[in-house]
Amino acid sequence: SIGQGHRAWCPGAGGYGLESGEEDVDWEVRKISDDKGMGVVALRDLPKGYMIMVDGELDEQALAEHPALDQLEPAKGAAADKFALNALSKKQGAPIVGARISKVNHACAPNAFHYPVGPRGAVVLFAERDIARGEEVTISYKAYDDIGSDITAEACRETLSSKYGIECPADCTCRNTHREALLVEARKLCADMQQKQQAADAPGAMHASVTLLQLEDIIGCSTLNRQSALFSGMLAHLQNEEGFGVAKHFARQVLRINIG
Repeated sequence: SIGQGHRAWCPGAGGYGLESGEEDVDWEVRKISDDKGMGVVALRDLPKGYMIMVDGELDEQALAEHPALDQLEPAKGAAADKFALNALSKKQGAPIVGARISKVNHACAPNAFHYPVGPRGAVVLFAERDIARGEEVTISYKAYDDIGSDITAEACRETLSSKYGIECPADCTCRNTHREALLVEARKLCADMQQKQQAADAPGAMHASVTLLQLEDIIGCSTLNRQSALFSGMLAHLQNEEGFGVAKHFARQVLRINIG
């Protein structure tokens, strides 16, 4: 039969009613180029927010025993080398590998994003924007525009080059100095908002959160950055009764991002 039967074992994304993508129906793994090797390509138009795939999390021991091990890069590497190259970082817990998501290539301006799903032992891939049929699906291996991090674009490029052999072209979005300057400003706003929250300065924290969200709109930040800023903004507005209405509005937006 066509596909992996994903819709049969993960109906409605755990009750949230999200349609889930199916390999060889909605997307496929195929050769992209001699330089890139294999990658994931959309077989139909995938709308923004679409759940492209759900992949099982594998720790290093599980990967060593998994049938997909031989398909991962580096081709002649040991299991430990394959795990190190393909591992996805988690905010909580040890890194993991997703056998199919490992086939998704990097872009500094990706059209998809991924994150682990709590205790379910899975990592989910969503469309960051509309993805056209025939378009390669990409994620960021090293996000230079993460508002919650102080990593520079230059440092990200060094990691991409040394670890993955990826060289960003001269016109890459990560080389846009104006955008990087705005990212620095956004990070300062984020830190300022957190400091004001800790100091119980509710009006200051609320103002900083709204300004941060406005700046993120200008920058064109990722869904994950937007989610984090909305959640922090919600907490800031909950410190003051006058901000409850805005906090509720932010909470609805966070919920919409989480479940579509």
